[in-house]
Amino acid sequence: MKSVKALSAIVLACVLALGLFACGMEEEEAKPQVEKTPLAVAQSDPLAYLNTLIGMVPGAEGFVMETGYGMDDIEAGNDALKAAKDTIKGFVIDYIKGSKTYSKKDAPEGLAALYPALFSALTAEDLPEGLVVSDVLTLRVNERLANLEKDIEEGRNTSMKGKTDEEKLQYVKDQMGESEVRNANAMYQIEGKLSLAAAETLLAPADKADILAQLAKAKDYLLVEDYALEPAEFTLFATVNKAFIDADKAADQVKDPALAEDQIRELTLTLKSNLTATAQGTGGMAEAGSIPITLKLTKTVKYKDIKWEAEENA
Repeated sequence: MKSVKALSAIVLACVLALGLFACGMEEEEAKPQVEKTPLAVAQSDPLAYLNTLIGMVPGAEGFVMETGYGMDDIEAGNDALKAAKDTIKGFVIDYIKGSKTYSKKDAPEGLAALYPALFSALTAEDLPEGLVVSDVLTLRVNERLANLEKDIEEGRNTSMKGKTDEEKLQYVKDQMGESEVRNANAMYQIEGKLSLAAAETLLAPADKADILAQLAKAKDYLLVEDYALEPAEFTLFATVNKAFIDADKAADQVKDPALAEDQIRELTLTLKSNLTATAQGTGGMAEAGSIPITLKLTKTVKYKDIKWEAEENA
């Protein structure tokens, strides 16, 4: 009977994951020109900068919205379920992930419903801890410098022992190579923790009645009358391709972050939630009794493969 109970929990987990949330980045060679929006300007008002960049995406030639799902920490007080967790997790992720593609042929009035994150300007209340805008080259160089210092300390790189900071910096840039340095120098990274309330606006979760109706399809062997879903963490991560102008026009660089002409390369929203429910075995599964279920759900919405008309005409 334990195996039956475990199977019931697995079926429920799959149905819950599907019902609850039924609602990419290759580096390209940067043009050898100067950045349009200086880092200090983007950092002066990161919220205005982000809203400007996201607001541009619906005007792109096209993009893909990829929705991915993860399930962790499935618990039902049953050893058989725990042993099968990794297999079931992989099945659920493969089964319910999907993507939607936008193009100019789509009806404009339908875009806001399909892609709510692109039509909802964020406020300071949505980002209580603010946003961080970072230079990608600086991030990568600092990571390599930290690894270099560790290698020197532990004796894996004696040739750089006693070298100056400038020499170490040049060393890690040489290790990266000219192409990686150039590409990294053409990108900014934006990240922040969103308020949990913002998830309803940006991800448009399914209505609870619809979810329960989905669960009711299993009523011949499993009955779920209610569940509790508690959002735990909601984060935003974006990669920005800095716009470029001719070097002799550097004096005309944008000074207002709300007038940025940089372009989003990828935008990712990730919501982690805790779910609890009790299933009751019915029909041939009646002997299974009550089955308490807890699990963690992760929903990731990624806007990627954004095609800009200006890139194609450049």
